[in-house]
Amino acid sequence: MKKTLALVIATLMTLGVVGCGEKAVEEGKTKVEEGAEKTKEGVKDTAEKVKDGAEKVGDEIKAVTFGDMKKSGHFDIKVIEATEADVIKSGDGSNDKTTENKFIIVKLEMKNNSKEAVAYETSDFMLKYMKDQKEYKNSEAADIANDREKNTNKDMNYITAGEKIDGETTKNTFVVFEVPKDVTISDSVVMSKNAGSEGKTIEFKLAK
Repeated sequence: MKKTLALVIATLMTLGVVGCGEKAVEEGKTKVEEGAEKTKEGVKDTAEKVKDGAEKVGDEIKAVTFGDMKKSGHFDIKVIEATEADVIKSGDGSNDKTTENKFIIVKLEMKNNSKEAVAYETSDFMLKYMKDQKEYKNSEAADIANDREKNTNKDMNYITAGEKIDGETTKNTFVVFEVPKDVTISDSVVMSKNAGSEGKTIEFKLAK
């Protein structure tokens, strides 16, 4: 009887130890799975941060090289030249535009890359000074410069804001920005965004 009781007790103890062992294994497995999930989430989070960082770097270096053409919405655009002046001269001098600061005058080549006639607007272009990130609007003085080329110099290859360009046709235009005297061409970019850009802004360098 005592031997039988001892055998029963021993069996129960063995089963208890096995049960505890299985429980421990199960708990350990759960912790491993939880750890793996956290590691996976951590890797994903790190990957997203790296991607965000890459996009920011991309934003900083995305300016198109001077003289290169780049698609911006409805147009393929290229900076031909950028100059400074304190006056924008009209054809006969009766409508000259002057400033106590200075103008940065940018000559662009623009090709309508669609088959429909489209126009650009004055607000489609801005100038950004990279040193302080300040932005300057395209001045209406640009119309004076473009009208001078068209009406006085009889160069019909120039267009003004609001004037439609036929599909797959290339024209030139001036954009003009009134800026402080310490703003330099070499540290500035022209920003382009038009109705066909889907919210995307393209930056163009003004110097080599």
